[in-house]
Amino acid sequence: MLDILLTHSIARRENKPPFFFSRFNFESMKERGNTHYCCACLARAGFKIDVDGKPTNVSPEDGKYVQNHHDDTHAPYTIGNADKYSNPWDWLEGEIKPDFPHLIIIPSLP
Repeated sequence: MLDILLTHSIARRENKPPFFFSRFNFESMKERGNTHYCCACLARAGFKIDVDGKPTNVSPEDGKYVQNHHDDTHAPYTIGNADKYSNPWDWLEGEIKPDFPHLIIIPSLP
């Protein structure tokens, strides 16, 4: 609970909305061979980007929504290159730029 309050406090100070990313989403992405996650689409297992910039390999639960809604306007909310990392902490630290529109945290488990 304390980490949630601290995250909201830091997010308020940074003037960014908090985003709580699940390490289990990262594991699902890796299992499916996916490389991208969009904080606007919220695809649980992420996706790959095809040559036309469209999401592919989306999980059945998220498929139609993500494929119909992910477009260029989501680029600021999308984190790529998950295939280059073995854990979500290094991935987020390595790929999130200072101008990313959310403050992202991976909640710890008790």
